[in-house]
Amino acid sequence: MVKALTSHHGSDEIMKKLSIKPHEVSSLVTKDLSHFVTKNSKIFFECFGIDIHFLHDEREEWINNNAYNEVANIVARINVVIDAAER
Repeated sequence: MVKALTSHHGSDEIMKKLSIKPHEVSSLVTKDLSHFVTKNSKIFFECFGIDIHFLHDEREEWINNNAYNEVANIVARINVVIDAAER
């Protein structure tokens, strides 16, 4: 996933929401998380002013890193909205 942040090129268009067609679901569930990470994923960290240097540390060490713990707390508080439930 960390490698994808520096090597996978994403779309120039910034998406506010992701739309998935029913026939696409079966192919998406077999993908690894790194499939969805691109250079544009850094924008998430930038929006929250989070230092991403911890990503270069061994994953086992992240738990001891303040920046990692900050991002973990932010992600834990993000509410996911499902459009179908809103209607």
